[in-house]
Amino acid sequence: MSPLHPPASACIWLPAHDAAAMQQFYVNELGGFVLTQDWGMGHLELRWLYGPLGLYIHTTDNYTRDASATPLLSLRTSQLDAEFARLNAMTISSGAELLSTHIFDYPAGRNFTLRDPAGHCVLLEAA
Repeated sequence: MSPLHPPASACIWLPAHDAAAMQQFYVNELGGFVLTQDWGMGHLELRWLYGPLGLYIHTTDNYTRDASATPLLSLRTSQLDAEFARLNAMTISSGAELLSTHIFDYPAGRNFTLRDPAGHCVLLEAA
C-alpha cells in the first residue's frame, strides 16, 4: 500500500453564525488571510498568505459555541512581539477577542491566544 502523498494544501472547516465577522477578523484584524471565494449564503474560503492553508467558513443555524469541540488554529510568525502589540492596541470590532494579557514564554516556545468571532481559539506562536 502506498503512503498518502503530501497534499498541495490543507483546509480547515470552521462553523460560525456570522461569516462577515469571521472575514473581518481573519482578513482585516488578524491579517495574513485573503478572501479567495464567496459562495454566498454565508460560505467563504480564505487562504493563508504564507503557506498552503485554507479556511472554509460556513454559517449554520445549529452551531453551538462549545470550546471543547472547536479546533485550535495555530499560526506561526517571526514577528510575535510586534503582532501582540498591534492586536493589543487595536479596537477589534468583529467580535473576536485577545485572550492573553501577555506573551506566554514556555519551554516549548512563545505564544499568545485569541478567540475568533465564532469562539474558535487561535494561537499565535513564535516561528
